[in-house]
Amino acid sequence: MLEKIPAPTPREELHVLVIDNQGLVHDVVSSALHQIGIENVSSAFNAFHAKRLCEAKQYDFVLLAFNVSHDKDGFHLFEELKHLNHINDTTTVIFLSAETSPELVNCIVELQPDDFWVKPLQLIRLKRA
Repeated sequence: MLEKIPAPTPREELHVLVIDNQGLVHDVVSSALHQIGIENVSSAFNAFHAKRLCEAKQYDFVLLAFNVSHDKDGFHLFEELKHLNHINDTTTVIFLSAETSPELVNCIVELQPDDFWVKPLQLIRLKRA
């Protein structure tokens, strides 16, 4: 028996969470998403704030930086959000990092996010995603 594939969520109903300690990243991502019709964009500058936002709402997309805050890196936050079921099979997770060393990239690949974007972010890439 074939399962019916649900229709994609309209852009105006998507909820995106950007977790990064750099305000410029939040500005660039929010601006690009607003230009393509995604208005529900939340920002967290550290792990504590990100967890609190995820307790209040389920996000469709999470853009997560490797360097989130002094208290927790992106790897640990990603694992914790998965454990708490704030990130699940329906959540698209994109890791962000300015560092591209083979060791870091391999660690990120092992976590199995949906994608990995290198900072500085390019507006055209955000609009295509």
